[in-house]
Amino acid sequence: MRINKIISGLAVLLTGALLLSSCDEKNTPPVISDCVFDLQGMQASYRLEAASRSEAIQAAVGRIHTELVTKFAETPNQASLDRMREDFVNAYLLYQGFAGFDIGQGFDYREGTFFNEWANTFPTNTDSIETRISQGKLNLTNASRLLLGFPALEYMLYGIEPTDAEIINRYQNDGNAVMMGIRQAFYLEQLFRDINEFWTGDESEFFNLSSGSGDGSPLALMVNSLVKDFEFNKNFKLKSPAGRYNGGNPQPEQAEGKFMDKTISLAKANYQYNKTLLYGTNSNGESISNGILAYVECIDPTVSAAITDQFNFIDGLWMELQDPFSEIVNDSQKLEKLNILINELQKLTPALKAQMTSVLNVRITYQDNDGD
Repeated sequence: MRINKIISGLAVLLTGALLLSSCDEKNTPPVISDCVFDLQGMQASYRLEAASRSEAIQAAVGRIHTELVTKFAETPNQASLDRMREDFVNAYLLYQGFAGFDIGQGFDYREGTFFNEWANTFPTNTDSIETRISQGKLNLTNASRLLLGFPALEYMLYGIEPTDAEIINRYQNDGNAVMMGIRQAFYLEQLFRDINEFWTGDESEFFNLSSGSGDGSPLALMVNSLVKDFEFNKNFKLKSPAGRYNGGNPQPEQAEGKFMDKTISLAKANYQYNKTLLYGTNSNGESISNGILAYVECIDPTVSAAITDQFNFIDGLWMELQDPFSEIVNDSQKLEKLNILINELQKLTPALKAQMTSVLNVRITYQDNDGD
């Protein structure tokens, strides 16, 4: 029996050798279809898009700073407040499409942390902000990230008093509050000036030159940052305030955008913007390159198709949810729709974090504790 197996094996090897010899003689080796993809071109497009988005955010926040200094500080009024709020909403929505670029400068922006933590840690510590205002401690140089960024400026524009009339009256009679608003706007403007300088400067030039998928490569950095931001959106902008980490007891006070009632709008914008980046389009839906998912499709169309199907399904779920978030969590039917959305986003996570990264040969290097 053993001899027969050996003879059979030798026959197979001999047959294979003859076939290979025949192929060599005809100079026609078996055709292997390889993925041909302009990886450096894609990375260069992402770099340009990051520069464009950070510049737009800086400009919008800069207009708030200018309005505060030149007009609102001198004569607080509703028209001026409305202009600042319009720029703020625009900047905050634009930021949702930039959070997925938290690489490079973000590696060690302050104290070894990512810049998103300094731009958007919520909820902001309103008690500490008010203490600083009352005590005249308005220097934010060494302030905690709980007192800085979009949530802090949102509080200054929307939440510092219960009504618009009271907000205007507060600023008319509280010079420290005016100065705190100015300092908060200047902080954000400077933050995005720093980030924009990274994306337009020599430090990010490696995006145009590097290739491969190893740790520290542009592809690995982009994939890690985008997947991380998808998870952050699901976990902290939706699951946490919906009560999924609190025994099912909603916590709308923990929500992003709570003072201006735009929690869902911000989370939806984050999802949509990051989706466009994966597909290689800009914030206006215009093509900037073949994106990361096009690269996945080039290598394994089955994986990219499954991810696209899940995205398409989730798109429809977003349409059933509208702000304010506090109404959603206090209405059982609306809360059920929110939980369905969260569950489907949960299903998307392993598709991006495991299947997509496996196809791209990218290692997830960030840490999380949610078990996805």
